[in-house]
Amino acid sequence: MKKVLSILSLILIVFLLYGCTMPYNTVVSRKITFPKDMAPHRGYPVEWWYQTGYLYEKGERSFPRFVYEFTAFRVYKPNSPNWPRLFVMPVGEVWNIHFVIHDLKTGDRRFIEDAFPPMLYVLGPTVETSRECLDMKGSGENIKFHFYGNTRNLYLDLKSGNNVEIHLKMTALKPPVLHNNGIISMIKGRSYYYSLTRIKVVGSVRFNDRYTVEGETWYDHQWGNFSARPWDWFSIRLNNDEEIMVFSFPNTNAEYGTLVKKDGTTIPLKDFNVTLKGKMLTPSGKIIPIPMPGTVTIPKIGAKFNIEAVSKVQFNNSRYTPPYWEGLCTVNGSLKGKSVRGFAFFEGWR
Repeated sequence: MKKVLSILSLILIVFLLYGCTMPYNTVVSRKITFPKDMAPHRGYPVEWWYQTGYLYEKGERSFPRFVYEFTAFRVYKPNSPNWPRLFVMPVGEVWNIHFVIHDLKTGDRRFIEDAFPPMLYVLGPTVETSRECLDMKGSGENIKFHFYGNTRNLYLDLKSGNNVEIHLKMTALKPPVLHNNGIISMIKGRSYYYSLTRIKVVGSVRFNDRYTVEGETWYDHQWGNFSARPWDWFSIRLNNDEEIMVFSFPNTNAEYGTLVKKDGTTIPLKDFNVTLKGKMLTPSGKIIPIPMPGTVTIPKIGAKFNIEAVSKVQFNNSRYTPPYWEGLCTVNGSLKGKSVRGFAFFEGWR
């Protein structure tokens, strides 16, 4: 009898904790503050933190040896009939962690992911976070990670199995960029959005062998109440120490862009043209309906870039999110009448 009462008490506690769902917050104009706004915003249903970078073997700067991507997705969906439930009540917050390591010399590429549901759903791991700054860590079935820091210095330590490990120290060379003053309209809803666009990286990679590495990365953080597929996104890093973000939503009028100048000041961009070509490939060689990057033209700043993927096989076939293509590209073109080159990451969601 005592055991039955204990079980009933547990069910009652779960009902009290999870039966009353947290309402969504609204994206309103406000000042984004650091480091607090680098932490999770649990009143919003969608949030993600992105790193996309390229790494050279130390002393070898002719072309990057590795591409890496680290993404933390946080989703909260109360009262959703399509979301997992416990005792016919909403589970609440779920995290998905994506990590990619791609050896451009050998062609070996790994996409690794993990899910971190609430403890009461599967009695499994959760992501531990701070409410005051960027500090998140988790140990799941496939990934053990710790990602932390501020707008000046970031750190990523991640391990997967016995063959994949990365330890990076990152130093931002420019202040945070608030795209469209920190708020953009998506296809449905709105999102807060800022980036660190020029970040120096040093550290080590273990991927079949051990390497000392150095390179550059880009950091994005978005949160809000929105739905946004499909979209095309570019982060362009040029050899004149300027960066450009281009975010467009096919078949709509929604588009956002930002030029980040060498001194960190910004110019908002509109009325640009993105031309895509060809088709992407899955690792098995299957054609997928996501076009390849082609050209980006921005008349306001006299920019025209030819953008080509370094490999067609940069597809992330996730079990937990819609599949998407994201990968490193080369950039050649002109800006303000001068020849420029560099690298870009292109992301296509359909």
